[in-house]
Amino acid sequence: MAKVLHVVESLEAGGAERVVVEYALAHDRSRYVPEVCAVLGAGPLASALDEGGVPLHVLRRRAKFDPVAIARLAGIIRTGGFDVVHTHNFAALSVGVAAATLAGVPALVRTEHNVVRRRFLFRSFLSRAAALRESAQVAVSEAVRRSHIEAGRIPPDRFVTIRNGIDDARMRVTVDRDAVRDELGVARGAFVVLTVASLTPQKDYGNLLAAAVEALRSVPDAVFLIVGRGRLEERLVAEARRLDLGDSVRFLGRRLDVPRLASASDVFALPSAWEGLPITILEMIAAGLPCVATAVGGVPEVVEDGKSGFVVPPHDSSALAERVVLLANDPDARRAMAVRARETYERGFTAAHMARQTEALYDMLLARAFGRTMSERARANLEESRSAHAA
Repeated sequence: MAKVLHVVESLEAGGAERVVVEYALAHDRSRYVPEVCAVLGAGPLASALDEGGVPLHVLRRRAKFDPVAIARLAGIIRTGGFDVVHTHNFAALSVGVAAATLAGVPALVRTEHNVVRRRFLFRSFLSRAAALRESAQVAVSEAVRRSHIEAGRIPPDRFVTIRNGIDDARMRVTVDRDAVRDELGVARGAFVVLTVASLTPQKDYGNLLAAAVEALRSVPDAVFLIVGRGRLEERLVAEARRLDLGDSVRFLGRRLDVPRLASASDVFALPSAWEGLPITILEMIAAGLPCVATAVGGVPEVVEDGKSGFVVPPHDSSALAERVVLLANDPDARRAMAVRARETYERGFTAAHMARQTEALYDMLLARAFGRTMSERARANLEESRSAHAA
């Protein structure tokens, strides 16, 4: 039995943070015992780790370069006897690589959760330097992998794709759809479009608001529910008011009952300008909700255009509105897409699938580190991972 420590910036309600929780709860504990370390602080997702019996360490890093935090993490790794340290994104990498090196951990793995948009020299340098010590790097989608290779941040030889996955247990809820709509003050017969994402430039909510204006001309009873918080909230609320969207667009803030909201919705929309592989898309296909999303990052690797949902060009509000209107007018298409979306989830985006592929990678790295021969089970898991990468 081996021990793995996942290192992440925090446990706020973000995509990478959710993936770390999914890993921690989905690992085969007869083979890999997980713990989690948050670099900056905890957050609302910490409760899921506590309920799952996964120990959490919090560093509370004080600066971008914090020798005390690095030393503390090295001590945690050494004292805990971890075989694998798995960092997630830049904040974790910036302390995790140095700490794992000081502690002499056998296997060091990094996951990149987003595409490269800007060529920051320091980040590029640190990424390349970290790759010299890391055993392997993981991308959450092929788009993320291509992006980092093209930016020169990660050499391609040990950089593999293991797509995100989630456990659908929290999405399986039995609720009264009409009761949820009554609670929100939404007409029972309205066409409800749900969006769950941070109110940040990445999610391009201006695109969604412009699409709402167009869609409402054809579907006047449509209601757009926006779940999330972020630094653009005040500006977006003002923009919705300027566009005279009224109660057709509702800003619901941060919610802990997204599965209930999904059950009361007809379509999920994600208007992002860039992505890695958004967890919200996986949550919605697991819930069997058809998606209309922009063709950015790994979204086209999940949503089959015209089959399990629609993908449209980024920044194209007319295309987004057109697909929303099409689904509003075709309930049969919505039902068929919902079935196909669920099948897509079951086929390749479960937390168990993600964890088994990653454990196969750990097996290979530890076998190499200790000069062991891989078990037949490890070989089978690795071949599954390679097949998924090739697909």
